Amino acid sequence: MLNKKLLLFVFLFISVIQYGQPNNRPKDFDKQNPEFNLHEKLQLTDKQKEEIGNIRESLQSKIIDFEYEIKKTELELKKLVKDEKFEDALKFVNKISDIEKQIKELRFSEKVKIYNILDEKQKEIFKESFFDRQERRPPFERRRM
Repeated sequence: MLNKKLLLFVFLFISVIQYGQPNNRPKDFDKQNPEFNLHEKLQLTDKQKEEIGNIRESLQSKIIDFEYEIKKTELELKKLVKDEKFEDALKFVNKISDIEKQIKELRFSEKVKIYNILDEKQKEIFKESFFDRQERRPPFERRRM
């Protein structure tokens, strides 16, 4: 009897885990959302693809370093809050904000670098897709830059 209950519990647990989580990104995401498929939408040349790849690799490397710094700072912040050193903790909160600002500036500069690689027709498509995208969304769905 106990084995049946345990087996039923395990089965239900696995079912909940398997089907309880939404699928955030379907396999054909790019087909459903062509504005996110940069290479096809802009009809990039091989040279442009390579340059954009290099820009993105450089950005990702820098962002990883910044995210590591944020995690380290958050750990130090938790220690200070635990020790009730709130004045010192505020400095770490500001440091995290500054790092997050630097990440946003890097992402924006990445868009500008990509924009500068494109020809005039591609620039128009790029502006519509990436710079004006925030204005097309309802206000409650907009992310702040």
